[in-house]
This record gives sequence, structure tokens and C-alpha cells, in this order.
Amino acid sequence: MSNSNGNGKLNGKPHPTPPMPPLEQVLRKRTIMLTGATGFLGKVFLYLLLRWHPEVERVYLLIRGDKKSSLNRFRREVLDSPVMAPLREQLGARFAKFIEEKVVIIPGDITIEGLVGDGVDPIKRGTLDAVVHCAGMVNFEASLEKAISVNTIGVANVIEYCKKHDAAMMHVSTCYAAGVADGHRYEDDIAENRCEIG
Repeated sequence: MSNSNGNGKLNGKPHPTPPMPPLEQVLRKRTIMLTGATGFLGKVFLYLLLRWHPEVERVYLLIRGDKKSSLNRFRREVLDSPVMAPLREQLGARFAKFIEEKVVIIPGDITIEGLVGDGVDPIKRGTLDAVVHCAGMVNFEASLEKAISVNTIGVANVIEYCKKHDAAMMHVSTCYAAGVADGHRYEDDIAENRCEIG
């Protein structure tokens, strides 16, 4: 009988883990949805993905608003953001075409069931590989109702969306990722059976 101590070790010895394939191989021809693309982390994630992993097939951005306002927000808050300047400089005249080929804006909101604003999901089941969930309410002066709607119900809606699409989910949080744990937390010292709140 094996005995795990919850720190990634089995009978006192590290678990053997197969090496991860290169990220280029993992992301090749993948389709990803990103929530929170107009926020700080979302913009940086999108930039890094497009700049260093052009092998990704498509990136869907769920942006709050109707078709017109979500597209305007994308242009104003993401494309015109200083974070995109290095990619714009690298691609030059090809920048607009590259964005058009790689990025699709989906009007919607994580606080609504199904996420998609007009109810017509442009992503067919089985074609979405993963959702990177960066959206969240970080305004501590917002009402409790609004914070719960975004940070709790919103997460539940994204989880349900992932289930519906058979897609993996990566939840990114800027705070409270250590749950009720005290003290410093290191990546190689995370207990396997501890639930993270974030």
C-alpha cells in the first residue's frame, strides 16, 4: 500500500512525472477562450500567447457588452494598449491580418448562464480545447452582491461552460489563491488534497 504525504511525494520519494512536452507542441492548433482580456492579466496573457505562440489556432475573447461595444472595448482596451506595442512592432503591416486570423470577439458576460450575450454560441462543442479564466472583480468597494455575481457565480458559469464544451479550464487569480493556508506557499510544496480558493 502506497502512502502519500500530500507534498507530491509517495512513500517519502518524489512522484516520477513524465517531462512536459515543449509548449509549442502543446499549443499547436489549439483553440482557447480567454475571459478578462480587457484586464491587466488578461491583456498580458493574450500578448504573450500571440507573441510567443503563433502556432495557436484561435483565441476567443469573451468581452462584456453587445457585439458593437465588445468590439470597441477590444480595440480600445486591448489592441491600443501599450502591452500590444511589441507585437505590433514585430509584425508591422501584418499585425491587423494576424489579429483577424487569430482572435475572435464573443460578446458576453461570465455572470450570465451560458456566457454568450445573444445566446448564440459561435463555438461548436468539441472544438474548444481550454478556457483561461482571468475575469474577476478586484474592486474592494463594490457591493457584496456584485462581487459574488462575478467572483462566485461567474466562476460557476465558466466551469459549466467548460463542461458543456469538454474543455479544460485554467483559473487565474490575482489574490486569495492560497485559501485558508497560513504562511508562505511554494509551487513544489502544494498539498494535493488541499482545496484552493481563488
